[in-house]
Amino acid sequence: MHTPTVQPKSSPGFTGAHLKLIAVFAMLLDHIGAVILEPSCLIPMLQNTSGSLSSAQLIIYNADMVLRSFIGRAAFPIFAFLLTEGFVHTRSRARYLGRLLIFAFVSEIPFDLALRGKLLDFSYQNVFFTLAAAFAALTAMEYFSKHRILRFLPPVLAGVLCILLRTDYSWMGILTVTVLYIFRQNRLRQTIAGCITLLWEPTACLAFLFIYRYNGERGRTMKYAFYLFYPVHLLVLTLLRVLIFGIL
Repeated sequence: MHTPTVQPKSSPGFTGAHLKLIAVFAMLLDHIGAVILEPSCLIPMLQNTSGSLSSAQLIIYNADMVLRSFIGRAAFPIFAFLLTEGFVHTRSRARYLGRLLIFAFVSEIPFDLALRGKLLDFSYQNVFFTLAAAFAALTAMEYFSKHRILRFLPPVLAGVLCILLRTDYSWMGILTVTVLYIFRQNRLRQTIAGCITLLWEPTACLAFLFIYRYNGERGRTMKYAFYLFYPVHLLVLTLLRVLIFGIL
């Protein structure tokens, strides 16, 4: 008689796939606020010489604050954490970095349309550029791992590059990724150090409620789905803004 195969139970906590979904959801809510809700209340306020908001606009403004200042802030720390995990476990760092760079360029027009209302705006670049710079910095850090001073030079250079390119999260994003990588062997220290680097944006520390419960499992692979979600959801939100408010 055939004995059914017993599937091993997953460890308690969140897999990498779970964390990715949480981060994507937080990012989506953040961008709903930035791309759709803010134009509905901030633009009328700027056009109004009194600077006051109607009751409906005030409700939208408060909803935007919740989405962007609280829920949305959890997205980047989780992505930064997953980047360090990907760096440690990927089979090919060259291909990983290549994907980050490809989608950095693919996402730039959707990013500019959504957050700047222009086809191209070089005053502010999307977060994929920051993540790519951070990944390259980690690669160089590992190469110089035996040098006490040189090993910390790559993150500094990556931070300077992000400042010059004006990327999303800039040098602070590089710092967060670097700290999460350095303390990756101890989750408690990683959480404390990560929160310290995010004191400029304290609600982002809520992300560590999920990161701390990471069980080390990859979970269901959603590699390209995540990469594609970033530019696609920005284009969809931009289209909705145009349809609802007539604002590019």
